[in-house]
Amino acid sequence: MRPTSAVSWFLILARSVRVRPLSVPAACRPPLLPILYDSSNALHRSIEYHPEQPNRIAVCIDALRRREQEAGGAGCAGFDLVDMVSVGGEELSAARAALTKVHSDEYVARFEEKCGRSREARIAEGRPPLGFVGNIDEDTYLTTESFGVFMRAATSWTGAVDAAMTDGGAALALVRPPGHHATRTLANGFCVFNFAAASAVHALATGGRRVSILDWDVHYGQGTAKIVGEMEGVRYTSLHQVPAFPYEGEDPGVSGSHNNLLSVPVQAGTTWESGYSDAYENVALPFLSSAGEWVPDVVIVSAGYDGLESDELASVSLAPADYGTMVRKLHEHLEREHDGSVPPVVLGLEGGYQLRTDDGRGLDAAVMETVASLVDCFVG
Repeated sequence: MRPTSAVSWFLILARSVRVRPLSVPAACRPPLLPILYDSSNALHRSIEYHPEQPNRIAVCIDALRRREQEAGGAGCAGFDLVDMVSVGGEELSAARAALTKVHSDEYVARFEEKCGRSREARIAEGRPPLGFVGNIDEDTYLTTESFGVFMRAATSWTGAVDAAMTDGGAALALVRPPGHHATRTLANGFCVFNFAAASAVHALATGGRRVSILDWDVHYGQGTAKIVGEMEGVRYTSLHQVPAFPYEGEDPGVSGSHNNLLSVPVQAGTTWESGYSDAYENVALPFLSSAGEWVPDVVIVSAGYDGLESDELASVSLAPADYGTMVRKLHEHLEREHDGSVPPVVLGLEGGYQLRTDDGRGLDAAVMETVASLVDCFVG
């Protein structure tokens, strides 16, 4: 049963995860922005350098912890860090069920068995359980513990949906790996499971009638598009660089079985001022929500940060502050189109590989700008 208040949602979640107690002044207590993360995500890592690495989460959590300390302690910065390391029970089962609907039972079980067999073989050989299994393709890898990390990531995304829908506010799943390139049957581009599509399915199963997905990762989420293009109750819009991996979504405009996909390509070198703002505000957002035509009950954001000028995996030139602006513009648009009643908004981390820069233009800074705007817009 879905909780009926923010307090009941928190209590139910607390039974499944290790939540840090909030021994802080009353002024620093809820309402807070839930930020769900997995402190054990480093169990999924390559044996060689790989841009999709555990430090992507570490630098963000470090920045968030510093912000908490500056504000006076846990909860005083307007957000609450919820560690999903021990999640289980109904929440984990619900996330797995959503994954099987956007992939299949066989697809999910394949990776569970592959990781499990490799782990058991290492134990039988007297070696530590954690080890590298191998590459799925040239970009995407597995360890013996990857499946557990994938399930906790999925549960963080669907848990963020539950939190936002319960509270009527926003939530952030700050987890890895990304998922928007994964199709129903194919892992690729660092992605094995499509968390955004699974979150949409979960939202529809828990009371939502219409879901909009906004993908601002610099790469086109062809996996999400192929999955939700068949779903009448979901819209997907993506702003992405062309040409760039996965070399799809290059033609602008609407497509999909239900005219529910919108591709908004931008060129390398695009800045907020030189075209991105116009594409975002005047093309992407109106498709996401338009009074009298399409009014979503939930908005899910595939929040990738590889559009940063500092990121080496693409060539769009956004600044960290632009991501905070995108949150504010999204909130303003939804407020206007929903007659002042903003639907729940859920963000989940996709790409973003420039961890930190000396001039504050890396992933950590962009996530902090995002969180600040979420707190301002949805917590107050």
